[in-house]
Amino acid sequence: MPRKCCVLGCRSNYDGTSEKVSVFQFPIDKDLKDKWLEAINRKDYVPSKYAGVCQKHFIEDEVVRSCDRLDLKTGKIIRYDGEGRFRITLEAGAIPKLTSVDLGRALSSFKSTTSKTLQKSKATKRKRKSMEHESSSDEDIPLGELRSQYLNIKTEDHIEFDNSDSNVDMKSNIKLLKQRFLDLLDQYEKLKHKHVELGQEIEALEKTNIELKCRIF
Repeated sequence: MPRKCCVLGCRSNYDGTSEKVSVFQFPIDKDLKDKWLEAINRKDYVPSKYAGVCQKHFIEDEVVRSCDRLDLKTGKIIRYDGEGRFRITLEAGAIPKLTSVDLGRALSSFKSTTSKTLQKSKATKRKRKSMEHESSSDEDIPLGELRSQYLNIKTEDHIEFDNSDSNVDMKSNIKLLKQRFLDLLDQYEKLKHKHVELGQEIEALEKTNIELKCRIF
């Protein structure tokens, strides 16, 4: 029965997996063994005599593949003829490190996260452009022209007032509403400008975020 890899998340030599790989037993040397335990990062883990770490967690230069074997009957070295199996061992002092299997998982996770970020960024841009289009289509008259036309309106041209107190109050209220309308136009223009600036900042931050993630890997 092949030894199974004890690294969390690794399924080397477990039931249900077709791939069989070499698994190296924990070293007897205490200092080196402690370095292995630190490398696999399993809290309070005490390896049994059958526990090991598979070759996927060592860098390629530390995995030694020997293709020669000693014939015990004759005492001669038999050269590898291409039909036998490699004998796989480790370089002295080898310690488990981040290798292709771990990097592959990390890269896969990164690609998934990056893809979601890009999709979210594109969705945000589409939504922002849609809002800007709806906003512009609702304005049959540009704000500057609307303001100019509104300022040219004379209240007296539309409503006839007499000199009664109630009509004087109404006229005063209309002037206040007119000023309030102009104030709201000013606020709207400022908010619209701010909306565009924030949209540009968001695009820049999303681009920087993606670039930083790419540098990590």
